[in-house]
Amino acid sequence: MSTATRPAELMGRWYPDSPEACDALLDAAEAPKVSLEHAVGAIVPHAGWVYSGKVAFEALSALQARLPDADLVVIFGGHLRPRDAPRVFVEGAWQTPYGPLEVASALAHEVAMTLKECETEGPDEYVDDNAVEVLAPMVKRLWPEAKALMIGVPPTEAAGNIGKEVVGLAHARGFSRVAVVGSTDLTHYGPNYSFNPAGRGPGGLEWVKTKNDPEVIAKMEALDARQTLWVAQRSRNACCPGAVAAALVAARKLGAERGVVTRYTTSYDEHPTEPYPMSFVGYVGLLLGK
Repeated sequence: MSTATRPAELMGRWYPDSPEACDALLDAAEAPKVSLEHAVGAIVPHAGWVYSGKVAFEALSALQARLPDADLVVIFGGHLRPRDAPRVFVEGAWQTPYGPLEVASALAHEVAMTLKECETEGPDEYVDDNAVEVLAPMVKRLWPEAKALMIGVPPTEAAGNIGKEVVGLAHARGFSRVAVVGSTDLTHYGPNYSFNPAGRGPGGLEWVKTKNDPEVIAKMEALDARQTLWVAQRSRNACCPGAVAAALVAARKLGAERGVVTRYTTSYDEHPTEPYPMSFVGYVGLLLGK
């Protein structure tokens, strides 16, 4: 198997390029108070760390606290359209400031062969996509000995089955402590995204925070993969709903019964750089378990 490493394309821009600088940002995150005693997965955002890093790391830290000895972390991501094929990173490692995050290559190859019309990626040929890369350093810091599996999941009815298949294949390969992560941001609102049904300014922000984002978050809390896909496609309140659906079904197969929000915010709340909220994105972290 290849020991080559996929370059960290966003390091130094979307997140820091040294472990010390990463620690400075991540250590500012808080330990969320959640009622789940056992957890197997998380839903997290994937913007630049100054916007959503705290949300993502708090949810992943809560997962690590309940599953500290995970031997495999499956990251479902990918900004894919319904007509796109699933993507699996099949060999090598991912560069992170904390050292290389090694891919579970034998499992990845088996997953790629099992999924229909799957596209494969490797260290020398891959699609740039922030949905997984910005999370890789967090996974490496929290589970330094674990292997990783990165899968891009299109938003189709097959998404949930991909999550189910991956868990079964992982267990068959001897991975007994599997953590699953679904990567998505929420509503992309405003003129930058050609989406402002509630108008510009504070009214739009209020609509996103109290109406549009809560609608899809409720489906995630219920671990309802099909409704998450449907709501996201209708209301444009999740950018990678296929990844979320796969993670929700995978978490159910691992024993999860519900999701609990660890933090919700928006890019405007984190960095209100305009006099009024014009273009912004919603972010949520959820812990999946029982």
